[in-house]
Amino acid sequence: MFRRLVPAALVTVAAAGLIGVAPAQAATDTLTFTGVTSYGAMTVSNGTSTGSIPGGTGYTGSLTYDAATASSGTFAGGTHSTLRFSDLAMTVGASTTHTGAGVVDVYDNLLSNSSYPVGDSVYVNFTGSVAPSGPLAGADFNWMGLAFLDSTGRAVSAGLLPADLSGPAWTSTFSEFNYGTTGTRWGAGNTSRIQPMTPASGTPAPSVPCAGSDAAVSAVAPRTPGFLVVGSGANLLDHLRTTDLTPASTTFLGGTTTFDQAGLIVAWQGVVAPDGCHLTSLTVSPSVQFATTSLPAATVGAPYVAPVAAQWGVKPYLVSMTGLPSGLSYDGTAISGTPTTAGTFPVTATVTDGVGGTSTATWTLTVAPGAPVTTGPRLEGEGRITRIGDGLSSLTIGTTTVVWNAATAITVNTHDGELAVVDSSVKVGMKAQWSGRRLAGSTVVLLTHLEIG
Repeated sequence: MFRRLVPAALVTVAAAGLIGVAPAQAATDTLTFTGVTSYGAMTVSNGTSTGSIPGGTGYTGSLTYDAATASSGTFAGGTHSTLRFSDLAMTVGASTTHTGAGVVDVYDNLLSNSSYPVGDSVYVNFTGSVAPSGPLAGADFNWMGLAFLDSTGRAVSAGLLPADLSGPAWTSTFSEFNYGTTGTRWGAGNTSRIQPMTPASGTPAPSVPCAGSDAAVSAVAPRTPGFLVVGSGANLLDHLRTTDLTPASTTFLGGTTTFDQAGLIVAWQGVVAPDGCHLTSLTVSPSVQFATTSLPAATVGAPYVAPVAAQWGVKPYLVSMTGLPSGLSYDGTAISGTPTTAGTFPVTATVTDGVGGTSTATWTLTVAPGAPVTTGPRLEGEGRITRIGDGLSSLTIGTTTVVWNAATAITVNTHDGELAVVDSSVKVGMKAQWSGRRLAGSTVVLLTHLEIG
């Protein structure tokens, strides 16, 4: 538990709302604490340092700080106060170590969108750049910190530390210490675990949960233990520690196989810690992409509908599209309309999801010529060819322009025999007989029969 070794009345609130000291009173205050390493063993064997702290090992410590060094300022809708301490001593099992000097950060009644949890929180961290004196259980001891959190904002009043840091005012109280390579806070062979402290009731205080969903990974911190950063990273709890994840607590969806890649979408659960959210479970899904892989063919003059779908990422989706042939448009869910032009068209679509992720796809849309529509009675005639259309696409027989298709029965009489196609042997001035019907809305006749020569 935590208790003050000097009367609480020695620490007062100054006129400006800062942590102060009553005149002619001692400025120093000492806190003691106890806990147990109930969240698992920490083992180090890195070639220069070997040791192990089993789970269930008890630990005790004391913190002596100087209330006269307090300073304060506004922060995230509340206040941030600091004061210095001269030593943080800790005994784990039969080993004792000392961190030396450091700083206590006191956050009072913070609002949302801050870089620390909403409500009240207190953090104790030493400031030395090298390992503290004294190993723990045979291996180097590099860093430790204490944290006290209350999301209701009632534990801290006017920046003043409460008389009993282990009391029921705190939603969570815990310590964390790093154990491994000398002078390296986070590095190969080091281990760090959050450990619960023992409150006044003698049972571990409950942890503060942290959770989120539908967030994009914006960065992967290049350090050990591993961290993901989601969103802007401005909030402390945007930093997700992945070190304690296991295959059983990690779920990969949509073909993903890793979580350390920017743009992936994650949902998570964990516990609040001084350096962010320590994950207990993580679900990973792909960034936004198109589920549509191709477009069906269309035909001139025929109604057309082709749904376009996006998937993964975070809804809602916004899709834009370019390259559609005339007669077709995109309405937000599907390409639809009646195409008027035959051809092959590259259609490019871009989707943007709810967290700003984008994906682009290009599909080929083929529009086939439509079946001709004829109208009116059957016509027939004969005469000489007066004009041949470009590319043998039509003939003018007398004053009537005629065209044909694959269903037209064609006979071209030449010196070498009969042909069933109109080719370069057909010349202006040759005689021709024909029958057919006019194309709708045109004076051109679509032939059913054509005989030339």
